[in-house]
Order: sequence, then structure tokens, then C-alpha cells
Amino acid sequence: ISFVIAGFDPVDKEQFPDLPNITYPGYVQRDGVVEFIRGCDVTISTRIEDVTGDLLFPHKVSEYMACGRAVIVSGAGDQPAIIRDAGCGMVVTPMNAEALAHAIEKVAAMTREEREEWGRRALKYAQDKLLYGSFRQKLSTIYRGLGLPQ
Repeated sequence: ISFVIAGFDPVDKEQFPDLPNITYPGYVQRDGVVEFIRGCDVTISTRIEDVTGDLLFPHKVSEYMACGRAVIVSGAGDQPAIIRDAGCGMVVTPMNAEALAHAIEKVAAMTREEREEWGRRALKYAQDKLLYGSFRQKLSTIYRGLGLPQ
């Protein structure tokens, strides 16, 4: 199992352990994000339970899903509902390193085909429910049902 941890200022790399199975590229430029995510077998989004996290849409998870990747998420905010609805990953208890390690080991033990199936489900869910056109259509249906102008 190897890890790629990104999304931080490279000068902060010194705060992370120097282990042979972890690489730290720092920030990924916007035009390289899709390629970066697609280079992963599984993605992880660890959020903590707090007011801010519970109110924000999980953009990182939607990016992972739109790239067709299986996802391990912490059970905070909307993440669990999305992953369970899509059937594309696992939900772990927030701030529980043992639960996260167990989920990583379980996904690592899966076949490539099983992980790819989760990725296909993630992509389909993103296309059907998270893309602007899909979201707009569903919102329009709700507005019509309420008798509101669209």
C-alpha cells in the first residue's frame, strides 16, 4: 500500500513523517487534478464533525467521484449519504485512525475489478446527480412542484 498526500504548501512537508510508502507532492495545479486523481486506486476524504464541515458540500468527494474513483470517507457531513447512495466506497468513523486503517486494508484486499466497479458507480452517480445539468434539472423539477418560477 502506498499513499500520495497532496493539497498543502510543500514547505509544510517537514511536518509529515518521511516514510518510503508515502509521497508528498504538495499542491496539485488545477489543470493536473483530474490526472492526479485518476492515478489513484482509491481516494480518501477525512472530514471532522463540526459546524462548518456539516454545512459545506463535500466538493472533494464529488471531484473524486467525477474522476471515477472509489472513495473512503469519514462519517461527517453529507459524505456518508452520498457514498452509501452511490454504492462506491466505505464510510469510517471521523477521527478514528484504526477504522481508517481497517478500511484501507479492506479496499487493498479487493480485486482491481471490484475497485473499478466502485469507480464506475461513483462516475455514474456524479453524472446523474452532481453535474450542473443534472442538478439544474432536479432543482427545476422541485421548483415546478412548489409552483415557483424557474
